Amino acid sequence: KEADAPAASSARVESLRTMGDVHLREGRFRAAMQSYMEAEGLEPNNAELKFRIALVYADYFNRLEDAVRYYQEAIRLKKDYSEAYNNLGTVYMRQRRWDDAIAMFQKALENLYYATPEMAYYNLARAYEEKGEDSRAIEFYEMAIELKKHYLDPYGRLGLLYQKQGQYGPALRVFQQLRAQLEKQEPKTGKATQEELREYRSSLAGAYYHQGICLHRLGRVAEARESFERALGLAPDAETQRVLERALGSLPPR
Repeated sequence: KEADAPAASSARVESLRTMGDVHLREGRFRAAMQSYMEAEGLEPNNAELKFRIALVYADYFNRLEDAVRYYQEAIRLKKDYSEAYNNLGTVYMRQRRWDDAIAMFQKALENLYYATPEMAYYNLARAYEEKGEDSRAIEFYEMAIELKKHYLDPYGRLGLLYQKQGQYGPALRVFQQLRAQLEKQEPKTGKATQEELREYRSSLAGAYYHQGICLHRLGRVAEARESFERALGLAPDAETQRVLERALGSLPPR
C-alpha cells in the first residue's frame, strides 16, 4: 500500500488540476485557485501548477507581485518554459518595467520548440513601442505577422505605427491584410453570439476605416470613399457612424 501512495497522490494532483481548469474556463476563479493551490500542496515542484496559479493571480485577481513570484518559480523548475517567460513579461508590462519585459520575451524566443512565438514577438513589439522605439516595434510586429498570418493582434498596432510615421503605403498594406484576414474569419451567424458578431463587425469596420484614411492620404479618393462607405455599413453603434460620416464629409465632392 505504501508503494501505491505516490501514484494515488499523482492521480489526485491530476484530478485537482483538471478541476481547476474547468473552474477557470467557466469563470469560477476562486474555486480554480483553490484547486490549483491544493494540488500544489501535494506536488510543490510542479512547474505547470505554478504557472496556472500565476495566471489566475495576474489575470483574475490583479495580484501582480504574487504572479511574478509564481512565474519565477515555474521558470526555476522548468528552464525552457517559454509560456511562463512570455506571461511574466506581460506582468512586467503592466508594471511598466519595459526592459525586464523585453528580457523575458527574448528568453521565451530562445526556445526553438516554443509553440506560439508570434505572441512573444507581438509582446516584444509592444514593449518597444511603449519605450518609444518605434522602428524596433515595427520590426517585431512584422515578424509576428510573418510567423502566423491569421494572428490578428499585431495588425492594428503596426498599421497605426506606420500611419504615425506618415508611411501610408505600408500602413495601407497592413490594413488591407487585416481586412482580408478578418473576412476569412467571419463568424457563422447561427453559431456566433450577438456580442461576437458585433465585435467582428466593429473590427472589420475599423480595418475599412483605416484603409480609407491611408487611401485618402495617398490621393486615391474614390477608393477612400468606397472604404469609408463599407465601414459605415458595418458600423455597430451611433458614435462609430458619426466618425465615419465625418470621414466621408472630409473627402472632395464626387
